[in-house]
Amino acid sequence: MAINRNQPLPGIEEDVWENFLSQQGKHINRDNELIVTSHEHRSLQANINECLDKIRKMVVDASDIYIPPPPVNRELPAHKKDEVIRRKRISGTKYKSAILKGL
Repeated sequence: MAINRNQPLPGIEEDVWENFLSQQGKHINRDNELIVTSHEHRSLQANINECLDKIRKMVVDASDIYIPPPPVNRELPAHKKDEVIRRKRISGTKYKSAILKGL
């Protein structure tokens, strides 16, 4: 991808562009080409998509915008809930019996 250091890409503000250039200067060669590579996938299209994701992340990092991570569903499955309740009940019973024995 060829870029002009003096002119920001369309849709990117000046200050974000300056941050981008200062943070990602090592990825820009003498011919003003942005060099991003990916060899994670066997498919060329998957590697291209990976490179585009990397560029998006670079721009977001340069913009100093906080993007919260997606919410994680921490709900336990029903069979695990029953197991947790059973363990709590058993451990409570053991604790009570130890107190009664005087340990």
